[in-house]
Amino acid sequence: MNTLVLCSPAKINHFLHINGQRADGYHLIQTLFQYLEYGDEISFTPLAQSHIAVQMAFASGEDCGVPAEQNLIYKIASYLQTTYHVNSGIDIRVTKKIPMGGGLGGGSSNAATTLLTLNYVWKLNLSLKTLMQIGETFGADIPCFLIGQSAWGEGIGTQLTPTILDEQHVVVLTPPCLVSTPKMYQHSQLTRNTSSLRIGTLEGLLKNGLFENAVRNDFQQLVCQNYPIVAEYMAWLNQYAKAKLSGSGASIFAIVESEEKAARIMEDLPPCYQAFVAKSVNHSPLHAQLSNLGFFFESYWGVAKR
Repeated sequence: MNTLVLCSPAKINHFLHINGQRADGYHLIQTLFQYLEYGDEISFTPLAQSHIAVQMAFASGEDCGVPAEQNLIYKIASYLQTTYHVNSGIDIRVTKKIPMGGGLGGGSSNAATTLLTLNYVWKLNLSLKTLMQIGETFGADIPCFLIGQSAWGEGIGTQLTPTILDEQHVVVLTPPCLVSTPKMYQHSQLTRNTSSLRIGTLEGLLKNGLFENAVRNDFQQLVCQNYPIVAEYMAWLNQYAKAKLSGSGASIFAIVESEEKAARIMEDLPPCYQAFVAKSVNHSPLHAQLSNLGFFFESYWGVAKR
């Protein structure tokens, strides 16, 4: 098999409520995520020997500075190779476009892309359910990238219900800071008692156009207080459309009504600001690529619904 070059999409969280905390320290959340037609590029080259090589670099060519053995990609490849007695190896090279530490799911997306691709390349024939169980052990955000469809997440984020959302243009800004997710989750001022929504209530809010005023990101105020540069970027973007934090940040985004509006925002962008425009999509671009290669995905839930 020759080298496979695949996408590893980013995601946005349309809202993020923290409803409580389990005895083991994990937080109970509710969120609604959607993919972006924007992401990292990962190449997979099979090796005859059992060596696993991982290299991560930015599009500029600069190394990302993450030792291979500490990378989720390496850990997952090593786990699959050992657990399923794979005799061959793999050379994996990641070109990073998703900002690191931005709350856009780059690391989890890379891990999910690796799981799905190695299942195909190494002919493991693992079901999507099994892959999601494996993914969950490495990170609670990984399953949302494995299922291939926008979804409503509950529990620790791994209880997923399919959702079809409007596909729109999104402007994403990333301030020059790294927000520590563990630090934010452990912060004494974090709201941990937001009332839970029922899925039926969510569907009604979406249908009646009341969604935006009924939800929030429980990290947003805290992150803005602790990282003033995030608050600065949010204030700038709010001039054009409602700005929201994705995940625990630092990236913020705004949904705009047209590609032309997104282009106008980018034209006004201060020179020092890092930003990109992408379309939000309900189905993962990665799954489409793998399907074109002949990889069959069984339905995880059946027919999607809103």
